[in-house]
Amino acid sequence: MAKNGISARNFTELMTLQQENGCSLADDYYKKPEIVTEMETVLADQVEQFVIDDIAGSPFFGRDLCH
Repeated sequence: MAKNGISARNFTELMTLQQENGCSLADDYYKKPEIVTEMETVLADQVEQFVIDDIAGSPFFGRDLCH
């Protein structure tokens, strides 16, 4: 959805369409509006952790180079 610029407000309707198209993974659980918020939170947490890990592994970020 993000890759195609589709608003999260359309998620429920898209899942309904997927269900009508025979997608077995588009069950009623995934048609709940709060699922979008939950998925966005999980994805944001993962991105944040990747950034933190990259920064922590960098030999240059935040180091005092004057000493």
